[in-house]
Amino acid sequence: MSNTGNSNRSLTAYQAALGYLCNGFGVIPVHTDPERAKVAAVPWAIYQQRRAIPDELHTWFVEQGYTGLAIVTGVVSGLIVLDFDDRKWFDHFRQVCPDLASTSMVRTRRGVHLYFRTVQTVPSRKGPGIDLKAEGGYVVAPPTKIGRHTYTVIRNEPPKSLSATDLSRIQAFISALATSPAVASPASQEPASTGEIATAPEIFRSAHPAVFRPSGLATQYRSAAAHGSRNEALFAAARRARDSGFPAQIARELLVPLHVNQPTRSSHRPETPHQRRREALATLASVYARPPRPSVGQGRAEVQQLPNAVREQLFQMGCTHTVRVIEGLRLAGFRPGQTVTYAQMRAALAGQVGQWSIRAALQATTTTGEALLEPCPPCPPPKQATADELQANRLTIHANGSPEKPTRSPRHRPPTHYGLPSNADLCRKLGVLDAGSDPLTEEDLVSARQTRMAAHRELIRRRPGRYPRRWLAQRLGVDTDTLDTYNRDIPIQVRHCYAEKTIAWYNLSDIPLALDLPGTFLEDETGKRYPAKREIARKLLAWKHTVVYKQQDVNAYWYADAEVSPPIQPGQALRAVPGEAFRPRDRVSAASAPGCASPARALPQTNLTIRNRFPDRPRQPQPGPCSEPGRDRAAEARLVEKVYRTVKRLRVDPAQGLSQANAQRLVDTYGVAAVEQGLKQLKWYAGKGRVQRPAGFLITAARIAWREQTKQTEPGAPAPPFRGVSPLESPVRKPPVR
Repeated sequence: MSNTGNSNRSLTAYQAALGYLCNGFGVIPVHTDPERAKVAAVPWAIYQQRRAIPDELHTWFVEQGYTGLAIVTGVVSGLIVLDFDDRKWFDHFRQVCPDLASTSMVRTRRGVHLYFRTVQTVPSRKGPGIDLKAEGGYVVAPPTKIGRHTYTVIRNEPPKSLSATDLSRIQAFISALATSPAVASPASQEPASTGEIATAPEIFRSAHPAVFRPSGLATQYRSAAAHGSRNEALFAAARRARDSGFPAQIARELLVPLHVNQPTRSSHRPETPHQRRREALATLASVYARPPRPSVGQGRAEVQQLPNAVREQLFQMGCTHTVRVIEGLRLAGFRPGQTVTYAQMRAALAGQVGQWSIRAALQATTTTGEALLEPCPPCPPPKQATADELQANRLTIHANGSPEKPTRSPRHRPPTHYGLPSNADLCRKLGVLDAGSDPLTEEDLVSARQTRMAAHRELIRRRPGRYPRRWLAQRLGVDTDTLDTYNRDIPIQVRHCYAEKTIAWYNLSDIPLALDLPGTFLEDETGKRYPAKREIARKLLAWKHTVVYKQQDVNAYWYADAEVSPPIQPGQALRAVPGEAFRPRDRVSAASAPGCASPARALPQTNLTIRNRFPDRPRQPQPGPCSEPGRDRAAEARLVEKVYRTVKRLRVDPAQGLSQANAQRLVDTYGVAAVEQGLKQLKWYAGKGRVQRPAGFLITAARIAWREQTKQTEPGAPAPPFRGVSPLESPVRKPPVR
């Protein structure tokens, strides 16, 4: 390959590595030549503990010209990867765990990679035809090219977050492959027959009966039974289990106890547990007596569903019935452009969409008065029979005995035919663009509420992140209280995020004077909240409380059957604004839980040391070498004066200086050697014109030097934070200007 080709490939790898780093993944370079393919190009033990910085990526891929890259798995990236060496094992896994197969997917030379998010420490392990890449491992990532094969993305979506149950299912799947004689390695036997693959759920269930649960099946049943009929909820859950490929025995073991123990409504007649069990077994037998339906994305890939933009526009117009009718007809086999009568609609949507919704959909129009389901031209009138034809009919009737009953009375008008619109026609009528569609099933169309909940669920499942609460409600055409109900019933996990700022005497004016500003409040060190008023802040500061001004921001949403937090890396938040891709945002703090970050418009953080108000509580000592014996006070005093004058000379804004009290605090926190090293770096970078805030640069450089001197270079290692003092609390005053 020419030097130009290698340069382009290394530049492409560098850009991809920066993208992975922005998503919180650790990246290392790998060799791509046949002799050393997939081998790490650098010593990478340190990168199992910390992620590479952009300067290191530039050195590897731009200066040294490496063209292959790999993602380090484990806690450093918050990832585990299932590496399938053969597509047969991937098909096996997709049949046993169909919900786990819906995640980020990469095509490899022999199989696929499935990416999963996790916050747990998982050891790597090997199985027959499958590897679990976790702690101490890495996987080659796109767009690396080895030989003639290029690693490419098959399913471009965020990695699925794993709960503890999901992780146990994956571990049990690998163990079942290794221990079951019916599932052997591809190298040891011929590919399994269709019958062997069909028995995979039984093999998996018999090997690990305690961990196998169809994800979301119990949640679906409980949610539907709490808001409707128990029998309908059981029928829908059983049909989902059947269509997902789970055997009837497993479905009975899971659903029958749920149905027996499900509380009945007060209006329902009392039943014994034996009657409920018999009812559940009869319902499951009826469901499994029919063949499974092809799922969306497999057998129904040809089904064209409505675009998300069309659904949202119809939701906002109050035409949810139109969404249900069109989606139901398409799932029933009707295609855009076909004609259908009202009677055919009722027959196709029986038990799914009622007559009122069908009539309302036939009368629905756009804001300009254009019908969404337009009637087709009426059929031509029947041809009048001649006298000879009437005589021939009489002879035929006399010969046969009795005339055949006509299918339609000639007195009735012919039925009206309606044309099913295509996606392009609907987008044109509603004035929206076709930007993709989320799959909906028949169970999602049983009611208007269920349809809106399904649209909300699929959005959060596809793109978990931070959204404005009011925008999510407007998208579905409901209010925010109804949206909260949807989040509770689906379930959608919600984390409330706040932007915060520490309040001191010198920045009391940062609290706005507007009264009753929504989403704002004050909070002290005990977590108690107060109205966001300056008078209250003054009293709290006078009582030596820590005062934090907080403003509620957009919430974080993610879909999970269990209480699992989304793996947002510290210092990074995933922005999920409609129409924009995920990208890292600035770090701010969140009051509800660690790891949740607010958007870039968050308030700046200010540190303030408050004296201990309660004498009986021991005060935490300041970290650093301030208590070390044998310190040279004269050398420290000279260094403090040198730091004060250097920062004062280099500062651009007079408010960005470093007082002598804070210079003394800096030396007490990090020591003389670390501050001297940071001061040298400050002078060098300032001479190049690359320092805008010398005080902040010196504090960061001294902290890094302290880490190097104390060998605390691992990510997450504790470092003494610099806590400056305000001018009101400073015991040291600047010398008078002479």
